[in-house]
This record gives sequence, structure tokens and C-alpha cells, in this order.
Amino acid sequence: MNPFLVLSLPLLLLAPLISAHAADAQQAQLDEKHRVFFKDNCLSCHNAEKQNGKVRLDDIAFSVDSVEKADNW
Repeated sequence: MNPFLVLSLPLLLLAPLISAHAADAQQAQLDEKHRVFFKDNCLSCHNAEKQNGKVRLDDIAFSVDSVEKADNW
């Protein structure tokens, strides 16, 4: 039997389950009470004009729907 087929067959069988699960996954969302805290305590020093520690937070998304956005948080 072809070794490639042996290794890839389980992945082919699981692919529909993985993609269906990913489609059903909910995205994380920052709660409104935390947004207020964030705006009151973070944005005055981490915005477009002033970026303490080379960190800009005024343009960060409040929803996390990708690995890149999760890394930012």
C-alpha cells in the first residue's frame, strides 16, 4: 500500500469534521464593561499619537476571530 495514502487517509476522513467544527466555533468578544476600563485606562498612552512602549491599542479589534488577533491581545 502507498505510504502517502496510509498517512493522508485519516486526515481526509477527519477534514469534514474539523471544518464543520471551525465553522460552528464562536468568536471571543471583549465585554462592554472591560471595553470601558480599556478606554479609560489604556488608550491615553497607547494611541495613534502616543505609543508608550511602542504599543498602539486604539486600533485593536474587540473581537478575536483569528490567531493574529489573539496574539495581539
